[in-house]
Amino acid sequence: MRFHRPLLLTVAACGLAQDITPPEKERTVQRIVASARSFDSHLPNFVCKQVTRRFQANSDRGPWEQLDMYEDELTYFERKEKYRLISINGKPSKLRHENLRGGFRSEGVFGSMFSRVFRPE
Repeated sequence: MRFHRPLLLTVAACGLAQDITPPEKERTVQRIVASARSFDSHLPNFVCKQVTRRFQANSDRGPWEQLDMYEDELTYFERKEKYRLISINGKPSKLRHENLRGGFRSEGVFGSMFSRVFRPE
């Protein structure tokens, strides 16, 4: 994927070039932000299965115990993500992804969240 290289090279250049001038630093940061803002426009449309295992511990020392495991069909189409819950703990489910209770829910991590971080609005 060619859009990753300019971003990675720019980040590497910032770390290595300690004595660049403030205007050069500003231009470099602007290029990084521009690349991040357009990141999702370069992603292809796709469908995949996302498996999430959620764990919890009752203290800061553990032990960690698995709460549940759920599978989603993740569709990324025209820069929008859609999650459809397939199963919970290996059993088919008709529950909607957004109605999952207890613990963290993953959504928006394949493109839309990343690009929103750098958008001015």
